[in-house]
Amino acid sequence: MSIGVAQIMSYYPKYAYLDKVLEVSGKKKLVLHIDLKNSLRALYLEPFVKDIVNETQMARHIDVSIFASFIEFVSFHKQYATKRGLDMEMYFFYEQGTSSYHEMYNKGYKRSRLINNLFNIGESYTEVFYKVVSKNLDLIRKVGNKLPGCSVVFLDFLDADFIPYYLINRAFTNANESVHLIYSNDKDHYQILTHDNTFQFIKGWKGSKIIGKKDVWHQILKEDIPYDVSYVPIFHAILGDVGDDIPGIDGIGPKTLIKIAGELFSMIGPIEDVYKNLKEKKSVFPDRHITDTKAIQTLKIQEKLFTDCLYQVSYYLMSEFFDSNSNTEVMKKRKRVLDDINPDRPRIRNGNVLYEAFEKSGISVPANEQSIFNLFQ
Repeated sequence: MSIGVAQIMSYYPKYAYLDKVLEVSGKKKLVLHIDLKNSLRALYLEPFVKDIVNETQMARHIDVSIFASFIEFVSFHKQYATKRGLDMEMYFFYEQGTSSYHEMYNKGYKRSRLINNLFNIGESYTEVFYKVVSKNLDLIRKVGNKLPGCSVVFLDFLDADFIPYYLINRAFTNANESVHLIYSNDKDHYQILTHDNTFQFIKGWKGSKIIGKKDVWHQILKEDIPYDVSYVPIFHAILGDVGDDIPGIDGIGPKTLIKIAGELFSMIGPIEDVYKNLKEKKSVFPDRHITDTKAIQTLKIQEKLFTDCLYQVSYYLMSEFFDSNSNTEVMKKRKRVLDDINPDRPRIRNGNVLYEAFEKSGISVPANEQSIFNLFQ
């Protein structure tokens, strides 16, 4: 193929970046939270899409280069942990299907992402490509969850973006003992960066960087403001998200939001009060607050739209839904997540076992032998 295996999942940091977060946080254990689809950069490149379809069509079997890129990615990070003599855990997360949670508040959620003819290669070839991607992701989940120090969290019909927040704040019993690094370009993850031991690795087309809580407001607004990072979901809800088809509040942009932030936060109180009012089905904008600020008046008039947007962007509210919903399907998803991250789950302990499993299933993995054996260091 014209795109190499290591380039498919090309979300690799320099060792110096990883060293830095460990140094700054003072922790000796590194926990990586990897947005799988966001990290698979080649999925959005026309040459790769066409190559993988052609390879599958000619060979008459599913191309497994995406899975091989996962193997190389895990191997790279295992090597880093071995060289630095530190503990490392990796949690990959992804979803498939339209999020039923988000559709409760917005029927148009991510609708613009639906593509019937990818890169004009024809609908039948597009279908082949997504079938290949789905099969590779399934292979990544099945094998990844058997590797030491590795978990792959999959959610069907529920957006998985909140998973790092959920793991750090609810599922892990010792989250404060590690430094947490999220691999994703998604700005929604900024709301997780509320502590000194949480960071995000952003790999853009023009360069890479790691950000922490002191960088969050500048990332969102291109300037710093003196407010707690816990308010990030409020900003996301008001500004909306074109990529996810979340409308936001019309007429209130970043500059206006900066101007009204002080009055807005004084009016709504701490973010905990906002969530408490939502839970008790009370208004988040108290009637006693009288204002001449037009943007604040607009927010109060469009409170239903604002709260609908907040439910779509807030990882806290998604986690509440995930933990407290009595729907059988949601309960099954929650149990599956907790099972997948269970450290006592049986694991493969050496590369020979994995090789034998590949041979029995007829899978020919285009990854070198050393990479596979690195998985078990």
